[in-house]
Amino acid sequence: MAFLISSKLSQISKETDSQRLCVTKALILKLMTNLKMEIMRDFSHNFNSKG
Repeated sequence: MAFLISSKLSQISKETDSQRLCVTKALILKLMTNLKMEIMRDFSHNFNSKG
């Protein structure tokens, strides 16, 4: 019985780890996209201001 519970718990923790990983990946991707947009905006702004 205890073995079943522990295996179930480890399964749950594995699932939450993979979910957390997916969320973390999504957040990192979002941050990188925002960063890229900011860099492009700054670059184009500097480029346009220099003429």
